[in-house]
Amino acid sequence: MKAVKIVDKSVEVLDVEVPHLGSDDLLVKVASAGLNAADLLQVSGNYPPPPGVEPSIPGLEFAGTVAAVGSGADNHRLGKKVMAIVAGAAQAEFVAVHKSNVIEVPQDSDISQWGAFPEVYTTAFDAIFRQANLKIGERILITGATGGVGSAAIDLAKVAGAVVVASSRSEGGRSYVEAKGAIAISPDEIATNGGYDVVLELTGGTSTIDALSALNIGGRIVVIGLTPNSKVEVDLRQIMVRRASICGSTLRARSIAEKSLLAKAIGDQVVPLITGGKFTLPPTTFFPIEQAKEAYSYFTSSKTGKVAITFDH
Repeated sequence: MKAVKIVDKSVEVLDVEVPHLGSDDLLVKVASAGLNAADLLQVSGNYPPPPGVEPSIPGLEFAGTVAAVGSGADNHRLGKKVMAIVAGAAQAEFVAVHKSNVIEVPQDSDISQWGAFPEVYTTAFDAIFRQANLKIGERILITGATGGVGSAAIDLAKVAGAVVVASSRSEGGRSYVEAKGAIAISPDEIATNGGYDVVLELTGGTSTIDALSALNIGGRIVVIGLTPNSKVEVDLRQIMVRRASICGSTLRARSIAEKSLLAKAIGDQVVPLITGGKFTLPPTTFFPIEQAKEAYSYFTSSKTGKVAITFDH
């Protein structure tokens, strides 16, 4: 099968073996696989996957059709259109995934359109609802909101009845988040546009300090993304007087059981919002597998929405 392979801190398209199928796994024929910041970090050698995951093939999310099942998996999944997050190796023609971690998508939909959905919506859902416990009517700040996770977070927070403030450095980015229903600000305006009950921190650095200074009493900051400047100096008195909490979150190294609970939540609570017309799938720029290098290059440009690699079987 063809796969995106990391070679000398760059990507190539090479032929590799089809992954081994465990007894509780499903083998999925991949239609599309999303590209995320974590993939760039892995290519550069700064974000290795957990033990047991193929380190030379990036990719944390995909959508496709179940082609085979392990001895401990149900045959009824054969031929089903599914999507999932994995710890790596999704940017390939086939991927093995635990049976409990897949999410079935509407079977009459274009499966390739879902390949850039699971990572960003699962990340955003977990961060703003399970970590930050966002409530109806609260005010949430989403920094660096024009990427995949930021866009997903705007959708989810708006549906949940929150007031959404979203920051972007570019005028085009601010127009984009405003069109999605958020109050658009520049990073320089974070400190003067509070108070915030929840902050979804996707950039880090000075934005975290500015957001903390404008946090409401009992406010929560969840850090799930960083710029190269990941170190900041925090005045702990700001946390004390606001009775604030700051936490961080990643998905990649979580257990199969934890990912299973999230997969069920996304399938039960978020996918119906798409099918019910509450919001649409993330805007995605697609590249065929043969143009993987171009996809990675485009990902680093100033863009909105998602990037995904497609596979023509």
